[in-house]
Amino acid sequence: MKIKGLYIFFYFLTLFFSNSLQSQCSNLEVNSGNAANLITETIYYEPFTAQEGKGAIGNTTDLSGCNWSIDINAANLSNTGDWFKVSNVNGSERMEARDVDGICIWYSPLINILNYKNVSISLNASESGWLESNDIFYSEYSLDGASWTYFSNYGQLNDDFNSRTVTQNGLTGSSLQIRVSMNVDASNEYLRLDDVTVTGQAYKINLCYGDPLNLGGSPTLGLRNL
Repeated sequence: MKIKGLYIFFYFLTLFFSNSLQSQCSNLEVNSGNAANLITETIYYEPFTAQEGKGAIGNTTDLSGCNWSIDINAANLSNTGDWFKVSNVNGSERMEARDVDGICIWYSPLINILNYKNVSISLNASESGWLESNDIFYSEYSLDGASWTYFSNYGQLNDDFNSRTVTQNGLTGSSLQIRVSMNVDASNEYLRLDDVTVTGQAYKINLCYGDPLNLGGSPTLGLRNL
């Protein structure tokens, strides 16, 4: 009787777990290979919205409420007509340099990219006025605290360039930081930064209530037929 009771107990226990797996994760299928079900996510985005006036005007700096920082040690902001700040330009806030007479640098916060692959950066660079060769807009990135590297597309802009979308693709690492250096030396010259965006690809993590996870190749684990 005891053996028969144990047999019945394990039979129902097996039946319970089998049905449970089928009802909750009936579509779980994990593959491996090169092709993959990756989704592209925005990891960081800075549009400078509602930050008008943040930055440096003359000898006054205000970065309250900002997660980014600036370095104006090499510049000469001698009066309130010289600035490196967020300005409203035609109804859109942008980080703007005007008559700074030296290098001003905008720094992003440290961005966590550990769980992403194929990380990409883009930002909008624009200018106004009659710029010369010594008026610069340089975009760089640092991976995992390593040395600064220029963006591969339009990373070093100078003189009159109108507007450009500056980009860097294919990054992988644990952390990322961006810096943009600007210099203009006249009151009718402007350099502007906007829409700093970092995206990356990540694998789907919802295995039970969405499409099957496909890492490419042939299946190595399947619970579909439990």
